[in-house]
Parts: sequence; structure tokens; C-alpha cells
Amino acid sequence: MEAPPWVCDLMSKCSYFPLPEVGKVKIKIKHGPNRQNPIIKRKPQYNFRLKSVLEMGKYEAIGYKFGMFLNDGLDMLYEYGHLCDPSKCTKMDIGAVECLWESDGKVISMPAREYMIKTLIWAFETLNIPELFPFDGEEKPPKGYLKTYKNIFNRLSRILAHFLYAHHEVEESEIHCSENEEKQQPIICKNYGRNHMGNCLLNMVRDYISLREDAIAHKYYQENKNTFTQALVDEFLERHKTFDIAIK
Repeated sequence: MEAPPWVCDLMSKCSYFPLPEVGKVKIKIKHGPNRQNPIIKRKPQYNFRLKSVLEMGKYEAIGYKFGMFLNDGLDMLYEYGHLCDPSKCTKMDIGAVECLWESDGKVISMPAREYMIKTLIWAFETLNIPELFPFDGEEKPPKGYLKTYKNIFNRLSRILAHFLYAHHEVEESEIHCSENEEKQQPIICKNYGRNHMGNCLLNMVRDYISLREDAIAHKYYQENKNTFTQALVDEFLERHKTFDIAIK
């Protein structure tokens, strides 16, 4: 089955941000050829608490965290972007707020999926500007970093917020285990949800929490721009209090 045009367009302009590999874990791709047996693949596993990553310059480490947020946003859109058909999600809304795309001095309203595609492409291009994320361990902040970091964080966070707000079926698909699944894998269901090896939603929540801490520490967090996002994340965590293990 051919990929929809919007997927092809996104893939041609944006790819996964390269991250430091620290081992690989086995994952199951949902459908094999002709939707039969699942395909077993090995996927890189990342851990930003490893000593080798902690020894990075702090701005380089933030860049890698943004990269993971970007990658998880791509996974989210590839997996669930079909839910955001322009005829249904006519604007990028989060609660009572519509997020407008700003570029070249113009502010534009657009369908949610188009906004998310533009965000991912823009974030990918921005993360590949080495001057913004110095890797030589210098503590001096790169020129103009506050505005750029703020925009990357705000825009990628809106992808998570939109799916939490407008597409509850994603949470239903990834989090809520059936009775049979809970009997077979009680610990996994309790701490990670049903789709624990490829949980796009939980991964983006984890990224958001970590990057919000960085944004507050480096003074580029805008509370007024993230009020609804933070409220949606808080509500998600309240619904799934046992996920403390998964987000650490």
C-alpha cells in the first residue's frame, strides 16, 4: 500500500535526528507483508542519563533532547497523522487556543496536520545548525539561542498537546490494556501502557517533562504559551499515576 502524499512529502524534507546509540532493543513492527506476521527489528535505545551524554556541553545535550522530541513527534505523526485529516482538524487547536504559524513576519492559520508537518521540518532544519548547539563543552550560550530554543520547545510541544486534546483514541490505543493483556503483562500495563515498546504518546510526554525542566533552568520557558499544554500533560499524568517509572 502506497503512503499518502503528505507522508511522502514529510519524508522527503525531514528525517530522524541522529542520536548517540547506547545499545539496541528488539521491537515488533505491527504488520509484516500483507499484514501478516509482525516483523522483528532492532531499534536503537537512548539514555540521556549515561555518563557519556552527561559529559556533553549543556547546550549540545539540549540539542540531543530536542532531537529525541523531534523523532518522537515524527513517530506520532507517522502513526496517527491519518486521524488529523484537514477536513476534521481544520486548525491547530489546543483547548480554547488556536496555534498560528509564524514565518517571515506573517501569521497564518492552517490545518493541524499541515502545522505539525511544518513544525517537524523546521525543527529538523534548525537542529542541524551546529552554531546553535555547540558541542565543544563550552558553557557560553550560543548567540540568539533563547529565541530559537523557545520556539523549538513551544512548537514541538504543541504536537503533543494537540493529540492529547483532540485525539483521545491515541491514548486509548497506546495506554489502556484489555483485561487479557493486564492478566498476561500486569507490570508492563501498569507502568508503561499496552504499547510499551513503541508508545509515541508516553515518549513525547517524557520528552516534554525533561525539556520543560531545561527551559525553566535556562530561562526560555514561556508559561503563558504553554498553559494548555502543561494542563493537558498534568491531566494525563493524573490519569496514569503509575507511569512514574516510564517517564524517568
